[in-house]
Amino acid sequence: MISRKLTVIGAALLLFPGFLPLFFSNQSGAAAHGPAAEEVPVSGTEYRRLFSLFPDIPGWKALEPEGSDLRYGDIRSITAKQSYQPEQENSELRLTAQIVIGKRIQQLWSSSYVPGYTLDSRNLFLEVFRFHQGEDTFPAMVQYVPGGKRSVLLLLAGGWEEGRKTGAVLQLDYRGQEPGKVREFLQFFDGKNLQMQYENFELE
Repeated sequence: MISRKLTVIGAALLLFPGFLPLFFSNQSGAAAHGPAAEEVPVSGTEYRRLFSLFPDIPGWKALEPEGSDLRYGDIRSITAKQSYQPEQENSELRLTAQIVIGKRIQQLWSSSYVPGYTLDSRNLFLEVFRFHQGEDTFPAMVQYVPGGKRSVLLLLAGGWEEGRKTGAVLQLDYRGQEPGKVREFLQFFDGKNLQMQYENFELE
């Protein structure tokens, strides 16, 4: 059962860049036992508070950050996105970092997602692991199509605590010849700082 769940999530994240907004929409619809909710913009710029969490990455140039604050039925999600491109001209490499804070997002994980689990098939490589940063540890998941040029990494920065309805996820979307390199970028992001920022958002 675990391989099927992880395969579905991994394929969705890899093939559909809009999977996280769709996840919120479907969660809201499921909660109301009706169709998926439509997204409604929320006035305000709280997402700008997350821009400071995007680091400088040696050899890469950060583009103008973007953000959104949306509501899907009774679920609100705040998103900040930062795109990077290599300082070297004519390079096709790309990296996009996205931070999403919203209700129920931690349901991307479950107790059955055991760190150390690996799915290595012709169509999808997926690994669940723990990212250690100083004294802190965060659940993470990486997936890509072997031989492909795109990989996605998810890090759960908050929301696994008992009783919390809101979670925070860092998503790294890397496009390049060696998709496994996406893990190398994780070291530049401060998971503890993201966790502290997420705790300051009142979305319950």
